[in-house]
Amino acid sequence: MHAPYPVFVPGPGREKQNAYMMENVIPKSFLFAGFMDIPYMVIHPWKLQYYLGKEVETERNFEYFRSLIDMARENDVVICLENLYEGQAGRIVEGVCADPHDAATLIDRLNDAAGEERFGFCLDTGHMNLVGRDSYEMVTTLGHRLKILHIHDNDGIGDLHQMPFTFRTESVADLGVDWDGFICGLRDIGFDGTLSFETFPCMNSFPTPMKEQALKTIAEIGAYMRGKIEG
Repeated sequence: MHAPYPVFVPGPGREKQNAYMMENVIPKSFLFAGFMDIPYMVIHPWKLQYYLGKEVETERNFEYFRSLIDMARENDVVICLENLYEGQAGRIVEGVCADPHDAATLIDRLNDAAGEERFGFCLDTGHMNLVGRDSYEMVTTLGHRLKILHIHDNDGIGDLHQMPFTFRTESVADLGVDWDGFICGLRDIGFDGTLSFETFPCMNSFPTPMKEQALKTIAEIGAYMRGKIEG
């Protein structure tokens, strides 16, 4: 399950929206997840580093997510943070949790505070590609913390949510996601979770009569990945 976002937006005039998200939307999301026996819920961390600095961003996120431990435990939900990007001066730059080492450290701190594994990670491959992070390093650094995947592809410029292998060719091998590194990483950490695709926008590229075949192609890509991971 993915909770609504953004939970918190810095700056004047956002107080009412932020309060509504934190006091109403997120608590209700936990209740929904608990009622439906959903084991994992993605909650976007707060983007603050380009306003208040990375150190402040880390500590504010730690304090906020620590405050959710009781709700997560009561509803038997594992909270998953996600790697994000930001736009600054017309450029795509790293956002919160884009660095796998920083993300792993934050998750470990939160699990220590919870006294159990109450936090994990959702890896978004498209966001990873936009900021130029290495697929294999990202997956293997997160390791056992990796619970959920948002699998999709882009050209390194826009968050296009296309199906994997769309932007990789022999002549332009570094344009899209490094899928070989991604698959090898999942194999090496023994990933046994769900291969979840976030490729809904690519359906708009196909005429209506072809949409079913496009979905079948995405499913076949998942089967291919599964075979490589298990093999």
